[in-house]
Amino acid sequence: MLIPMSRRSPATPWACDPVKVATHECDAWVGYYRRDWRFVLTAAVGMVRHGFGMSWPRTLHGARLVLRANQAWAPYPDKDPDAARTFMARFYALGHPLAQAADRRRGGGPTRGRLVA
Repeated sequence: MLIPMSRRSPATPWACDPVKVATHECDAWVGYYRRDWRFVLTAAVGMVRHGFGMSWPRTLHGARLVLRANQAWAPYPDKDPDAARTFMARFYALGHPLAQAADRRRGGGPTRGRLVA
């Protein structure tokens, strides 16, 4: 049974508004390519809140980790992929316990293969 977006709780995992998440992600990419880190952080707050349904303290902490991962990944040619992976691993460790259990069953982390140098 589908639940209308207006009746879903933002704190419910996997009950997100994909349009909001996509809009914030698009904004994050714009900020990333412009190296406008304040813009990236603002977009990351929206992505984390609407995409992962975390509490506000976890949302803010998670958005900061996403920002730091992007900053570590950004400088060309002096990227720091290990630091970026570490920040993203810390971000995903904040996630919902069900997501962490599913990740363990898959045998890898959500960051596996995403940030490849």
